Amino acid sequence: MTVAAVDDLSRILLVVAVPAAILGAVAAGVIKRFVLSRPRYVAHRPGLRTFVWVGLADLVAWGVLWPALLAVRIQGLGSGRALWTVALLLVVALGYLANRSGFGRALDPKVVGSLRGTLVAELFTVLMPVVAVVIGLAIYLLLAALGV
Repeated sequence: MTVAAVDDLSRILLVVAVPAAILGAVAAGVIKRFVLSRPRYVAHRPGLRTFVWVGLADLVAWGVLWPALLAVRIQGLGSGRALWTVALLLVVALGYLANRSGFGRALDPKVVGSLRGTLVAELFTVLMPVVAVVIGLAIYLLLAALGV
C-alpha cells in the first residue's frame, strides 16, 4: 500500500468514521431510550447517566475494532485475519457486557422474560455499529456528491 493510499485511508477515518461512530452512539442511545420507554420497561429504566456511560462503553468497545480493521487493510487481509477475528469477538463481548450490566434491571427476566431480555441486550449490542455504518455511508456519499 502506498503512502498516498494510507493518507486517503486516514482522511476517511478522520472525516467519516469518527463522526459516524460518535453520531451512531448518540443515535443508538436515543433508540435505546425509546425502547426502554415502553410500558414494559419504564418502571425499571435506568437514568440518563447509565445511557451516557453505556454509549461511551460502546464507543470504546467499537474503537478497538477500528485499528484492527485498519491494520488488516494496510497489511493485507491474510496477515491480520486472526487479529480482526479476536478484536471482533472481544468487541461483541464487551458491548454485550456493557449493555447487559447498564440495562440489567430493565432487562431482568422477572420484568421481560429471560429470552426477551437477552435478545434486547443483543440488539443493543449491535445497534451502535449498525447505526454508525449507516451514518458513515451517508456522510461518505454526501462528501462524494459534494466532491470533497
